[in-house]
Amino acid sequence: GVYFSGDPASPDTLGKFYADVQMFTNGPDNPDPQNYLGGWICTREEPGDNISRAANNWLGNNNERWCSEEYDALFHQLSQATDPAERAQVAMQLNDMLAQNYVNLPLVFRGSVSAYANSLGGIQMNGWDTEEWNIKDWYRIK
Repeated sequence: GVYFSGDPASPDTLGKFYADVQMFTNGPDNPDPQNYLGGWICTREEPGDNISRAANNWLGNNNERWCSEEYDALFHQLSQATDPAERAQVAMQLNDMLAQNYVNLPLVFRGSVSAYANSLGGIQMNGWDTEEWNIKDWYRIK
């Protein structure tokens, strides 16, 4: 693939895409949004090292190349917080910053439909993982 290719020599990949607006689908992969919200920090260890660019072999996670010291500081607060209520509050503030600065404009959530046999028990669907996330708890109903 061109756009989502893993070839670092290709000029047409997601990390090297220079445009005013990009459209692609992503989202949190679990109920705790820290990993997802970390995609917009500018600095992990050295200034700007999370920005996707040639200097770091296009390895930065911040493809939008948006930097905010305030966002980075608030994200650090999230990474240190252990109280679930505080984490939720800080995560909402980070999300608001992304929306208010037009960094991430959610348009649609692509829902999915799942089904399972009436003879299967222990199924617990959730919006954050695959249907098989708790397969160890499944059992046959006799």
